[in-house]
Amino acid sequence: MMSIDELKVRAAGAIIQLSPTGFRLLQTFLEHPEETLSRNDLMKSLGRLGAGSRAIDSQIRRLRQAMAAAGIGHLIVTISSVGYMLSGGVSGF
Repeated sequence: MMSIDELKVRAAGAIIQLSPTGFRLLQTFLEHPEETLSRNDLMKSLGRLGAGSRAIDSQIRRLRQAMAAAGIGHLIVTISSVGYMLSGGVSGF
C-alpha cells in the first residue's frame, strides 16, 4: 500500500523521500504500471516539454537511487530505444 505524506512514499516498509519531480515521475509510473512510457510521455507528465531527453534520464537515475535505498530500485526498467516502464512493482507500494 502506498502512503503519501509531504513527498514521502512508503514502499516495502521503507520511506522514500523524493523531490517534487521524482514524486511526479513515480506517480506517473504508478498510474501506468507495466506500460512503456517514452521520454516524451514522461516530459509531458512533468510539464517539461522543452527539456531534453537526457533530463528525463537524470531524473530516472535519481528516482532509481532513492528507490534502491528501500531495496526496490530494480522496478523501473529501461526499454531500449523506447523509454521506461514500472515492472512488477505496484504491489510493493
